[in-house]
Amino acid sequence: MKQTLTLLFSLFLTINLSLAQQKSAAFNGAVSQTNKPKTLNTVKKTISLKELKKSLDGTYQVEISKPDYQVLYTRDLLETIKDFRKEIEDVDIQWNQYVKIRIYSLQNTHTNTKN
Repeated sequence: MKQTLTLLFSLFLTINLSLAQQKSAAFNGAVSQTNKPKTLNTVKKTISLKELKKSLDGTYQVEISKPDYQVLYTRDLLETIKDFRKEIEDVDIQWNQYVKIRIYSLQNTHTNTKN
């Protein structure tokens, strides 16, 4: 009987210790989350979709292989054009099964704007 009580007491302490450690870890995690400095997005200016499209106008060419197919100029598409542009090399990307985009290099776009 004494061994059973000792075993039960030992089990009780182990469970309580485990629960206390879990609560402590959860509390410390919550504290560390709330004490993290909030990063402010003040440096990076978010440009509107309209401004982004205007800044890229004339610097890429869209080729559509299916009649009556229309391209939706999403932020994702325009950001891809911006990100894939190279300094001295024109780039071709296949946007989807019907749309191929030729992105003119920075060198070509600067040359054309000076003339």
